[in-house]
Amino acid sequence: MPELTADLFQPRSFVGVAEVHGQEMGRGEVRFFTHADQNLVLRHYRRGGFVRHFLADRYLGLQASASRSFREWFLLADLYRQGLPVPRPVAAAFYPGGIFYRADLITCQLENVQPLSTLLQSPLPDSTWRALGGTLQQFHAAQVFHADLNAHNILLDRHQQAYLIDFDRGSIRKGQNWKQENLRRLHRSLLKLSASSPIAEDVEAGWQQLLTGYRQTD
Repeated sequence: MPELTADLFQPRSFVGVAEVHGQEMGRGEVRFFTHADQNLVLRHYRRGGFVRHFLADRYLGLQASASRSFREWFLLADLYRQGLPVPRPVAAAFYPGGIFYRADLITCQLENVQPLSTLLQSPLPDSTWRALGGTLQQFHAAQVFHADLNAHNILLDRHQQAYLIDFDRGSIRKGQNWKQENLRRLHRSLLKLSASSPIAEDVEAGWQQLLTGYRQTD
């Protein structure tokens, strides 16, 4: 990407805005824009939970390398080099202010994808669920921990390829015990989205197919 300057984080015009729904991060938004013929996504880091009323988008820290934006950038760069299905990272920003900082992250836009949470409005083929399970197993095989694995942070394209987004607080973890809890977190998200819905049984059946795809890939 040529000509990476601070101006990149203040594009003159945006071509779209989308809400971000996170169980831990609260609600925010991402903005889509174009630079150097590339479709990009700008996300401003915001706090969730009760603390958002006091700190909003401020985080404690003095070093850019330890900030949430740079940690996510380096993690995404590592995962992208490994060939895992994640957005390609472009740039991270760190704005110091006393003992606090604000942060931004820019990634390449994933084209022709929809969130799993949106696709759940109608039943999904078993093959899609199994493919998703296989993708999740690939991340776990690489010891990748996603801190907010939910249906909003999984995007699928027309070829059933799943991508994971929003790796804030994600990391490479040792061991195995955390992996099942990671899957249970996603399961709770699916149950919450399909509660009292006509497709609730389809989602539960799909979850079993997901586990089948996960185990087969393993």
